[in-house]
Amino acid sequence: ESGWLPEVGVGVTLWTGRFEDREATWLRWCTQDGQLLLTGAERAAQERTARMQAEEREAQERTARAQAEEREAQERAARAQAEERAERLAARLRALGIDPEAE
Repeated sequence: ESGWLPEVGVGVTLWTGRFEDREATWLRWCTQDGQLLLTGAERAAQERTARMQAEEREAQERTARAQAEEREAQERAARAQAEERAERLAARLRALGIDPEAE
C-alpha cells in the first residue's frame, strides 16, 4: 500500500527493514510507482560504493597501462638485441669475405 501525495509529488509506503540500527516496519518516501526513495545514509553508501568502484577501475587502468608500457619496453629491448646480433653476424661474415647482403 502506498499513499500518493500529488501536492509534493511523492508518496509514502510501508517498508520493513533496518533503519538507524532498528529492524521494524517504517513509513518510507516513494515514487508514484512505489519505488523507494533513498535515505541519506543509503544515498551516501551508494555514492561511496560508486566512488570506490571508480577508484578501483582507475587503479586497474593504471596497472594495465603500466603492464602495456613494460611489454613495449621489453619488445623494444628484444628488437634492439636482435638487431645487434644481426649486425655482429653480418660483421663476422664480412670478415670472412662473405657479403651478407648478396643473395
